[in-house]
Amino acid sequence: MKTVAIRFEHVGRRFATEARGEVWAVRDLDLHCDAGKVTCLVGPSGCGKTTLLRLAAGLDRPTTGRVFMNGETIAGPTAGIGLLSQEGDLLPWRRVIDNIAMGLELRGVPRAERHAQARRVLEQVRLPPEVAHSHPHELSGGMRQRVALARALCHDPRVLLMDEPFASLDEQTRERLHGEFIELWQSEPRTVLLVTHSVEEAVLLADRVVVMAAGRLTADFAVASARPRDVFQPDMIELLRRVRSALKSEPEAASSPVARGAGRKIQI
Repeated sequence: MKTVAIRFEHVGRRFATEARGEVWAVRDLDLHCDAGKVTCLVGPSGCGKTTLLRLAAGLDRPTTGRVFMNGETIAGPTAGIGLLSQEGDLLPWRRVIDNIAMGLELRGVPRAERHAQARRVLEQVRLPPEVAHSHPHELSGGMRQRVALARALCHDPRVLLMDEPFASLDEQTRERLHGEFIELWQSEPRTVLLVTHSVEEAVLLADRVVVMAAGRLTADFAVASARPRDVFQPDMIELLRRVRSALKSEPEAASSPVARGAGRKIQI
């Protein structure tokens, strides 16, 4: 029986806006993320993907329903979760090693111990030791994103939440980081919830691709293909076609009974 690491039960999140009044970013949504698997959320801007990620991170609270991690209600940020954003959010005035170790510093871990752990994860993300003493502005975009990933991993979270972490990178750097991320995940599988606008990225990285529209789930695809994957493989081409077809569906489909459950489950 699969272990569920993250579960959204009848979750809704409503925001009050000056121009449009009350707006539901997410409405009556049920979703589970299996432990040790990569679940990817795809959908248009404004469909609620990042809202779900913030709820899972404990940075926001649902208006209705509940969010659980390992059976416990998420009531706020927890040490068991690592968060990686598109920008990386590194502090420009801090050296790389201190950016990476920041979470441990906030928990009161002694300097020598947190720096030793930061150097270990720096090696895991394939950055040379001398980078530890650099500042973020001295690094390339790919190196900065590796540093941000190292910071998310430094406190050894069992759940990793990623909000378009590769979107700002050039194609070659993005492809290289895709491969390195999967190698890192395979060496120590964590539960990953990844948000992306890229269908190719989703099918290459995920065990499961979930399509969102208008704050609800509209389709759900299991990806059984072995890694590493190639988007030009026949099964990947077919999966790309199916996911893109689901994305083209009218947002009104989100009000259907399928969207209120797990979506259309298709094994690839």
